Amino acid sequence: MFGGNSSLKPETSDNFDVGFIVAPVKDLGITVDWYRITIKNEIQTIPNTAIYGNPTTFANYYVLNNAGTLTQATNLAIDCVPYTAPTCGYMYQNSQNTGGIETDGLDISGKYLVRTSIGNFKASLEGTLITKYLLQTYTGGPQLNLDGEFNQGYQPRIKWSHELTVDSPFSNQGGGSTTNWQAGFNPLYSDPTGRAFYVRLKYQFL
Repeated sequence: MFGGNSSLKPETSDNFDVGFIVAPVKDLGITVDWYRITIKNEIQTIPNTAIYGNPTTFANYYVLNNAGTLTQATNLAIDCVPYTAPTCGYMYQNSQNTGGIETDGLDISGKYLVRTSIGNFKASLEGTLITKYLLQTYTGGPQLNLDGEFNQGYQPRIKWSHELTVDSPFSNQGGGSTTNWQAGFNPLYSDPTGRAFYVRLKYQFL
């Protein structure tokens, strides 16, 4: 059963960042920002894997039928509206204040102007490095590390990604290129060769 919850508390977050800008040589500028974000009382549904895996903790989330079980098949659940039939067994999955998210990392930006006899080339880099990403799916539950890896089926957060752009003096005629890069991550399953990560690279001309 899905739905709202009149007992929800506000979802809140604490955000903190600090950074600096340096220009070590002419025509080069570098910006580095460190950030930390903490989300509390996140409003989500508690995943059914957590409810199944902790039947004692979530005993109040089960409404069993006369046989002491849940409805086993989707086609049988069609008749379980408004969930009052004695043959209907179900779980509550209404909105809840779950644990929250803790993440921090670095945002890095760089710009460089290359002066040549045929004109100026402009290079810029925008990148993000995630140093921590913890997800708590319910209050009091474990903190799942999603920093570059799957965890209990949750999608990983890419540890490093960047976009590198180079514009030539002929950019108004289409000269230039952009490279988008995402670092590898530990997959949910290994491929047939046993590789433990994948790297994604995208390159395109603009």
